[in-house]
Amino acid sequence: MIGRWGGDEFILVCPETSHHSAMSFARRLVDEYAQQAKNNLTLSIGLVAYDFVSDKLAADECVEQADKALYKAKSYGRNQAVIYQPELFSIQSNG
Repeated sequence: MIGRWGGDEFILVCPETSHHSAMSFARRLVDEYAQQAKNNLTLSIGLVAYDFVSDKLAADECVEQADKALYKAKSYGRNQAVIYQPELFSIQSNG
């Protein structure tokens, strides 16, 4: 299922898809888009994995995590895909 979330953001829901398969699919999308893109357009993808049986996140929390992954992907440069991992976003302390 795919839908427009707003502006230039879209949500794609892939039930029964592993982390590995989702990332592989995202990378293929990025690669294909990069080959076809005109006018310096780029594609960045933020992924979040959610197990509907064991995870207890609300839908808005999933979207928030995907958004964080998206901005991390953008920070890495053009045409990137990043899957949300809590350790990427944890606050580091020196103590």
